[in-house]
Amino acid sequence: SPILAHPERYPYFISNLKNFHRLMDLGFIFQINLASLTGYYGKDACRAAEYLLKNNLVAFIGTDMHHERHLRCFQDPKNQRTFKQLLGDKTWNTFL
Repeated sequence: SPILAHPERYPYFISNLKNFHRLMDLGFIFQINLASLTGYYGKDACRAAEYLLKNNLVAFIGTDMHHERHLRCFQDPKNQRTFKQLLGDKTWNTFL
């Protein structure tokens, strides 16, 4: 199955969030970007990422960590509370 990276940041899909269900029905797997849950990429990406999570459409979560600003985003206590609230104790796919 094809994996779509950070689909919450695709403006042509987030205008109608039901598009994600159609893609999943076609066999796509979704990986959201962790920073999207903080609003780092804007309100629309945050809203779409939360929608994907709440509708159990997320198989993977990535960091897309390219620089120290991303690291600071993940270390921010406010964002860590957001991650805990939205992700809880759910087990996610991991690769070692």
